[in-house]
Amino acid sequence: MDGSGFEQVLSQLNEPQRQAVITTEGPVLVIAGAGSGKTRVLTTRVAYLIANGIPPERIVAMTFTNKAADELRERIAHLCDPWAARRVWAGTFHSIFARLLRRNADVLGFSATYTIYDEDDSLALIRRLLKEQNISATELSPQTVRTAISRAKNDLIVPEEYARQAATPRQQKIATIYHHYQRALRRANAMDFDDLLLHMIDLLSSSDEILQMYQELFHYIHVDEYQDTNRAQYEVLKLLAGGHRNLFAVGDDAQSIYSWRGARVENIFEFQRDFPEHRLIRLEQNYRSTQVILDVANALISHNPHQIPKRLWTAHHGGDLVRVVSYWDEADEAAGIVRMIEEMRAQSIITAWSDVAVLYRINAQSKLLEDEFRRAEIPYRIIGGISFYKRKEIKDALAYLRLLLNPHDDEAFLRIVNEPPRGIGEATLDHLRQWAHAQGVSLLNAAQNARQISTIAKQKQLVLEQIGALVATTAERLTTMPLGEVVHTYLDAVGLLQYYKLQATDEALDRYENLARLIADITQYAAAAESGEQVTLADYMQRVSLLTSADESASGDAVHLMTLHAAKGLEFPVVIIAGLVEGLLPLIRATSTESDRFEERRLFYVGITRAKRHLVLTYPRQRSAFGLPEQSLPSSFLAELPIELLDANRPEDFARKDIARLVAGLPVAEKKRSSRQSNGETIQYRRGMRVLHPTFGEGVILAVEGRGAETKLSVHFNTVGTKLLLARYAPLQIVAT
Repeated sequence: MDGSGFEQVLSQLNEPQRQAVITTEGPVLVIAGAGSGKTRVLTTRVAYLIANGIPPERIVAMTFTNKAADELRERIAHLCDPWAARRVWAGTFHSIFARLLRRNADVLGFSATYTIYDEDDSLALIRRLLKEQNISATELSPQTVRTAISRAKNDLIVPEEYARQAATPRQQKIATIYHHYQRALRRANAMDFDDLLLHMIDLLSSSDEILQMYQELFHYIHVDEYQDTNRAQYEVLKLLAGGHRNLFAVGDDAQSIYSWRGARVENIFEFQRDFPEHRLIRLEQNYRSTQVILDVANALISHNPHQIPKRLWTAHHGGDLVRVVSYWDEADEAAGIVRMIEEMRAQSIITAWSDVAVLYRINAQSKLLEDEFRRAEIPYRIIGGISFYKRKEIKDALAYLRLLLNPHDDEAFLRIVNEPPRGIGEATLDHLRQWAHAQGVSLLNAAQNARQISTIAKQKQLVLEQIGALVATTAERLTTMPLGEVVHTYLDAVGLLQYYKLQATDEALDRYENLARLIADITQYAAAAESGEQVTLADYMQRVSLLTSADESASGDAVHLMTLHAAKGLEFPVVIIAGLVEGLLPLIRATSTESDRFEERRLFYVGITRAKRHLVLTYPRQRSAFGLPEQSLPSSFLAELPIELLDANRPEDFARKDIARLVAGLPVAEKKRSSRQSNGETIQYRRGMRVLHPTFGEGVILAVEGRGAETKLSVHFNTVGTKLLLARYAPLQIVAT
């Protein structure tokens, strides 16, 4: 098909889409609103270039996942000659750059057979380096180090620069590992995923000849999901497009939700600065949602500053009001959501379970929902995650509990002996096994008598004995203390809770919240027993073992359960967003900043725009923290939605006049506030108090807002400026008042 024959394809596009396709020369920035057909525009533009005589080999289309890359190739092949489509450079950033680096590996001092390290390979190397530097995994976890190194590489910070910027002992240790990590990769003729970006920059910067060769080869550059690019990816794009300036970027600043893995919404604004001659095209017509849903989304995102203005609209006017439903607590909320879905099915609002998606902020929220769907015998599928009881940290915790009931469970012991890391290696375990076999006892019993095993180092003997003693003393408490309290104290004493709490990663805090949910579930299970009936840990463990044997994700027609992040790019006739309370959405971490709040709002926006016909927002008025009820406040984001477009059962909870109170926590602050418990003592934070944070160093409290579990601290640190911290998660030490 030539250019003139392509007119029929172009006629199916709206005018902004058409302009984006036929504007083939120079930089083009397409701001594509949710459901506006951005992938259609990008693939049609590639086919249009081929139809107008551009050699496919000179066209590149980059995206982020193999699935998205496959979709690009399929769509391009559908629009033009399949043979020509196969010759387009369509793929992920990493796959395309890996091919180019193999062609030119010698320029960078590698051989063409270099190895690409995946996440497991990188973690294994970091573990070895930590051991060589005598840094324990409890002091600095391999995952924390890997995350820090990855972030540094994405921000183009080399080991030497990272070392210069290191302001705390923790950062200095990471700098040391970073330095040795890069040297080890070089010696192994290997690159990790982030190196594929950095070495691509090195390659293009190595000589004018190489740069000009690839600028000429990639004469038309297309980038999908541009808002998800990091600094390194943008630098490569600028180098490749530096001569011809034919860079076509399509994305949406309002859907930038991956800063935790290096994505920079700033790349959209820097595109406008670095390519001042660019053409800006807005795709605002939505082909997915009702106008009511779009108006709610538009109102929400308008509260974010520093954005490229756009207003989503649809040719399909009207639509049902957005339902906002309040429940007593999280269990009531989960049961209410299931009842609501059953009613929708009975009323033929939905014709299949798969018409519905239930979205939430963190994985731990799926637990109660899974329980209710199982109880109602409604099939469900966890998307982008795994069932609650299959998660690593939950299986670790359950292994600890199994040992309380069965001290002969060697598999449970082997699972927990190094969770969290305690420096117990295979050599130590071999000596432990041999002694246990010779004595005819369990591994736990051997650990309790580790001092008798002369082949084990004294330090390791002490660690093993401590584990054994904790199991023994806790098992005795099962008959004298409340079950939930025993489990909470036990998992805290073995270090599992603290291990995840102190790691500065989203994944670690997710795991911490999952453990908190498990403890809450055990506490509530014991409390729900019939009057006079004694519920034991054995009862609970039997219940869990029966659940996990049939807890695989449903196939076929099933309700979709997923986090808001996992919902990106998907759409459903009915979307229910659960758990809309302050602290969850927006999620308040120990390191929350103002920009984090903007991203949390964008995440909510993404969730809203997944809905095609019906949108339901729910929140509990009370949440559980380790089994203890705490009052919760509805998300302050709810107050940003047009009240006339909502059908709410308790609109007074989030009226606009209350938004300042919701954000601040509570209106009037006492001089002293109780914020969190540490070793049974209440910590009182005050303005002017000097505190120490393990990552940010020393700081001064500027303001204290809220009370109890919702206490927030505004702290100014010399190294990173002002941070908003949730006191119950912030690992702060008081330096002086």
